[in-house]
Amino acid sequence: MNYPDNMSASHISSQLRSFAYAKISETIGHTPLTPVDALDGVWLKEEFRNPGGSHYDRAYLPTLLHLETTGIIRPGDNLRDITSGSAGISLARLGQQLGYEVRILVPDELPDTRVQPMHDAGAEVVRTGTGYIQNTSKSQRQEIRELLSDTKTWRRLPLTGTRTKAVVIENIHTGQRICWINHSENPLTVASFRNIGHEVVAQMTRQPEAVLLAIGNGTTIVGIGSVIKERWPATRLVGYSGNNDTTKVENFGTITAGTSVPLGYQQPAFDMLDDVVTVSADQRDDIGRRVNTGSRRLGRSSLMGLVAAEGYPGAEVVAFGYDTMDRY
Repeated sequence: MNYPDNMSASHISSQLRSFAYAKISETIGHTPLTPVDALDGVWLKEEFRNPGGSHYDRAYLPTLLHLETTGIIRPGDNLRDITSGSAGISLARLGQQLGYEVRILVPDELPDTRVQPMHDAGAEVVRTGTGYIQNTSKSQRQEIRELLSDTKTWRRLPLTGTRTKAVVIENIHTGQRICWINHSENPLTVASFRNIGHEVVAQMTRQPEAVLLAIGNGTTIVGIGSVIKERWPATRLVGYSGNNDTTKVENFGTITAGTSVPLGYQQPAFDMLDDVVTVSADQRDDIGRRVNTGSRRLGRSSLMGLVAAEGYPGAEVVAFGYDTMDRY
C-alpha cells in the first residue's frame, strides 16, 4: 500500500490503531432488549451478546483506548486486573486483539468454566486463595508493593489528568510497563455503563415500573441507574445480591469528578437505590429451571435479577442478562 509522502510512519501507525479500535467497537453494545417468555412483563437486556460474553467489553475497550492514546500504555505492555466473574474474559480477549500481555488474578473458588476462556485468549491466570476481597484484592496490592520496593528496576508513573485509577509502573532499564487497570474503581467503567442505560431508554416503548440491577461493586448501579433516573424519575431502581455475596455496602465506591456522570450522582451507589432484594440460591435455581431453556443459559447474577423482577407482578420491569456463566 502506498501512502502520501507527507504521512509519517507514526501517523500511519496511529491511524491503523484507530481503525483497529473502531472495528472492535462496532461489535460491542447495541444488545437486544427481549421479553422473557416465562415471566410476564419482564424485559431482559442481553449483555451476554457482547463478543466477550458480558457487559465488561463495554468497560475495557474505552479504558484501553484512553490509556493508549494518552501514552500511558503501549502494545506489548502487560495489563493486569482482578476479577470474581466475567471481567477477566473481556480483558483477555481485548488484550489478545490489541497486542497486550494479560495477567489476571482470581479467587480459588472461581470455576474452571470461567478461567478457561481467559487461558484460551492467551492470558495468564493466577489463583490467589479463597475470597475475592480477602485474598485477590490483597494479592494485587502485594504485587504492586513488591515490584516498587525494587527502586533500581521499577518506578511508578504519574497519571495526573487521566480519567482512570489505574496503577502503572515502568521498568527503568527496558521501558516495559505493567498496568493494573482496576476496572471496579474506574470512572470510565461507569461512563461506559451509562451507554447501556441510554440503549434501554431508546428500546423501551413505555416507562418501566422498575429496573433491576446487580449490586456488585456499584458501577452498574451508578452507570445505568443515573440514566434511568434522568429519563424516568419515577422508575424504581432495585438492587439485588445473593445471600453469600462478599460485596458489602461499605465497599461501594463513589463517582468522582471527570466522568460524564452528572454531578447530581456523585454519591455512593447504594444511596441511589429505591429498594434492595436478597436472593437465595434456591430462588435463583428455581427461576433458572424456568427460563434457561433451549440455547439460553443465563448465569447466576442474571438469574437473581429475574427473581427480583418477580416482585413486581403485572408490571413492566427491566432486568439484565449480564452474562451466561455462574460466578462461583
